[in-house]
Amino acid sequence: MFHLQTKRLRFRNYTNADFYFLKGLLQSKDMMRYIGDGQTRNDAEVEQFLSWIYTHYREDEHTGLKIIENRKTGEPMGHAGIVPQVMNGQKQFEIGYWVAKAYWGQGFATEAAEAMKDYAEQEMHLTNLIALIQPGNKASMRIAETIGMHLDKTEMLNGQEVHVFTTKA
Repeated sequence: MFHLQTKRLRFRNYTNADFYFLKGLLQSKDMMRYIGDGQTRNDAEVEQFLSWIYTHYREDEHTGLKIIENRKTGEPMGHAGIVPQVMNGQKQFEIGYWVAKAYWGQGFATEAAEAMKDYAEQEMHLTNLIALIQPGNKASMRIAETIGMHLDKTEMLNGQEVHVFTTKA
């Protein structure tokens, strides 16, 4: 069972009971602005996304997006995780982090990303992590830099230009 927490946050696997929370994230225009093609998702697509998350859990319990909860209240605030990606035919591991708009600007995404980076390095023994960030997403780029990542290159991924940040020196 996945177990991780920080000073303010606790991480746990998604369950079917989290469908409406995930729906809120995936149907928010502000949240989805820099995710994939920038489009919100309908209910069927939310179900597909949740199924995609569960696929990662089945492959490796350490991977996939995990719910970020407020440690004091248990309230879901977003999700973060170590997500397998294939870039140019090579498997890599991405640090993903999304925090609901109500929590933007309070350091939660940075705290979550840092925790996931440390977890990936210490528990999963990964030596190179990436973050895929669309060029307009300045806040996410600052988070990647704050946790010690740097811009490696810019590539096209599924028709979208993305900056590839890396932990590799």
